[in-house]
Amino acid sequence: MRVVAPNALSVKKLFALIEPEVKQLEERFDLPTGFLENLQHEDDWSFVIKLHAVIESTLTWCIEDTLTPLGLGDLCQNIDLSGGRVNKLSVARSLSLVEDDHVRVVKMISKIRNRIAHNIRNVRFNFTDFIEKAPHSEKNEFSSSMALLFPEDFRSKENLKVIKTTILQKPKEVIFANAILVVGVIVLRSQTRKGVYECRTVPGKIVKRSAQT
Repeated sequence: MRVVAPNALSVKKLFALIEPEVKQLEERFDLPTGFLENLQHEDDWSFVIKLHAVIESTLTWCIEDTLTPLGLGDLCQNIDLSGGRVNKLSVARSLSLVEDDHVRVVKMISKIRNRIAHNIRNVRFNFTDFIEKAPHSEKNEFSSSMALLFPEDFRSKENLKVIKTTILQKPKEVIFANAILVVGVIVLRSQTRKGVYECRTVPGKIVKRSAQT
């Protein structure tokens, strides 16, 4: 029997789910309305650079918001997003703003960004060539890091091939949906830590917010 992957969360549905967080983020950084959603239409090089900047800015903002009441708001000003022993991702993980699945998504985007950002010759970067030329080990690493969008009960060993094939067919769309989901979770959890509560279900191991202190 052929195993078919369940539909991963579509970008349209994802933006509908995290609309308040997207709006708050765009207002916080004085971005044009629709900036995040329109990133998916950028050329692949610009897409990676801008998406990485959105993720890092969001992490810095939400960590500062969480730590400022403790007098530690400036902690993340001079540390990397994912490099080194102490970085913004490790701080966010310790504050429960992200889970391990989210960390893997951000690290993969950061890895791609670091590969193409420092030489203007890479401006022609595209995901089709990236996937076609990647060795088997890198394809496995990429697909495993981007499985967040699939239901947890489907991410079993026997379904890894189906998930991998699905992800490698549309790498840009998958990266974008994963990244926006992670950004929404970070903002949502940050606001929850500040005492802003709302009953709403959001995928990605945040599941539900409830009025508790």
